[in-house]
Amino acid sequence: MRVLVIGEKTSQVKSFASTLCGSFSSSKQAKYIYTYTGSWRNPNGDLIIFTFLPLAGHITDLKTKSGYDWGECPPIKLVEDSKALTFVTRRPYSKIIKSNIKGKDELWLATDPDSEGQNIAYEALNIVKSEVKKGNIPIRRVWNSSLIKKEIIRAFTAPREWEEELALAVQGRRLADAWLGFAGTRELTFVARQVARIKVLSVGRVQLPTLRLIVHRDFAIESFDSKDQWKLLADLRAATGTFTATHKKGIFEKQEEVKKILDVVKSAGTAKISSITRKKQSRLPPIPLNTTAAVSLLSRILKVTAKKALEIMVDLYNKGLLSYPRTENAMFTDGFPHKEILNKIGMMEPFSIFKQEIKSMKQVRNNGKKKEAEDHDPIHPTGSLEGLTKLPVKNFRAWDILTRYYFSLFMGDLQSEITKVSIEIASEPFEAKGNVILEMGWQKAHNWYKPKEDLLPQLENKEDLEVLKTYIKKSKTKPPPRWSESKILLEMEKLRIGTKSSRPDIIQKLLTRKYVVKSGQKIVSTTWGRATIASLEPIWPEIVTPQYTRHVEEQMDLVSSKKRGYKETFDDLKKEYIGYHRKLQEMLPRYKALLLSLNLNSQADANSKVSPEVNRILMKLISPEEYQATEEED
Repeated sequence: MRVLVIGEKTSQVKSFASTLCGSFSSSKQAKYIYTYTGSWRNPNGDLIIFTFLPLAGHITDLKTKSGYDWGECPPIKLVEDSKALTFVTRRPYSKIIKSNIKGKDELWLATDPDSEGQNIAYEALNIVKSEVKKGNIPIRRVWNSSLIKKEIIRAFTAPREWEEELALAVQGRRLADAWLGFAGTRELTFVARQVARIKVLSVGRVQLPTLRLIVHRDFAIESFDSKDQWKLLADLRAATGTFTATHKKGIFEKQEEVKKILDVVKSAGTAKISSITRKKQSRLPPIPLNTTAAVSLLSRILKVTAKKALEIMVDLYNKGLLSYPRTENAMFTDGFPHKEILNKIGMMEPFSIFKQEIKSMKQVRNNGKKKEAEDHDPIHPTGSLEGLTKLPVKNFRAWDILTRYYFSLFMGDLQSEITKVSIEIASEPFEAKGNVILEMGWQKAHNWYKPKEDLLPQLENKEDLEVLKTYIKKSKTKPPPRWSESKILLEMEKLRIGTKSSRPDIIQKLLTRKYVVKSGQKIVSTTWGRATIASLEPIWPEIVTPQYTRHVEEQMDLVSSKKRGYKETFDDLKKEYIGYHRKLQEMLPRYKALLLSLNLNSQADANSKVSPEVNRILMKLISPEEYQATEEED
């Protein structure tokens, strides 16, 4: 049997060819494009002659047709007219794919095993749709979870039937992105150019609600009214040592109240313990990692961008060291071969130490949730150690972090003892709290974080204590922290903003377009970023808030899970967007007036520090109650 295998990238295809065929030949098809040919006898004894053709990710671009360029038509025509937008295949893939399907008995699509990969396979399939139909050529889908030898052989031994729903869901998202990215961007840019020297005011379906999160947080921080607060403390001496107790009320909001109590207790020379309670506490290991959680973890620990963290994971996957790094799942399926992976990696230090503390190798101790349209298990090491020592330092550290995390999923609980001591000083109630780690458990594997202990001396109930000092400690209330990439990724996932693959790219786009800048590990919105949200949210809230983008994701999930037809869903979404766009058109005079009130000169202002005057105007556009309440709800 002669089979054309279409893969997503060269490194992936070479892994397939070398694993299945051993030796293989190559043939140049175009500049930087080769096919690889070899034979494989599968476990059933069938001889298969493979021709492997790697693509370069998406081979189509969504573009406007002639007559629909900037200024050639009203922006809304890009959505209303079904002929305006078209998927254009990058040369020379159309010719190459058509040439290589000739004489083949079957077509196997082996692009990345996720929805994005399914859409890329769909692009290739569309090129030879007529040839496949005419020759009655069966179409199979290769769905592998890693690039280790055993998994490749399993996936190629039993390829799946081709199903297009997952691919159509991605196509629908791309078109929904284009409605806003093409039509919305042009509509707003034309108005913005009347006000400032600006090239393009870019907006996007996922970009706007993400930017809104950052702007709202910045406004909440900068409008925060810090207030004084006080604590009443007492330094005490027991027979076994000294410690500090706090008045049971905790925070005092009125200085005169705390001073009044200080006057009562400051002359007291002794205190008495009225009760001691000790409670043991156990914490299960964390749940397994999906893509967003893994990217967030690596971004925070390695201090790299989210995009770089995902690139490192992809590199580990391509080298056969990590499972496929794009998955929504945080739940391992029953029967997953954990024992094999743990035993292989458990032969090396320090994992051999962690292995001794594993309770059971059958299943993780705290499984997460499985997403309906996703077929991959959570991110995990494959068990392969080949090439590990040749990795760049950051990539090895990433593998080490993810592998430690994986081992921790099987280890014992983190056990601690919480002590609460109630104390009376001149009839006023004070308390002291202690926290002692009894058993590190799974935390032993997490060398990037050490849980804190609060140690108390050995105390006895009804024990008399010496009062060394009573005093007031003043502090101020603090605003919420600015977003870091790792935190905003998790918030995007929580709010259904973007997908596992797109989230790191969205943050990078905001940085590239100067809507936000990085200050250390924190993300701060610029003048233009704030102006974009503050001027659009009052007039286009459905698009700026997560409402619309979440709705698109939910509808396309129904398509991918075959609960709703693609055409019906797509037509409904299109009709909805047209309604939103017409609403925007009605509000454009107000939008222009809002931009004029900011007195922005050019897009170069995006790099400058937000002036207090402009910031005051921006904050007035969204009332403090609104953006603070929204943050709380989010």
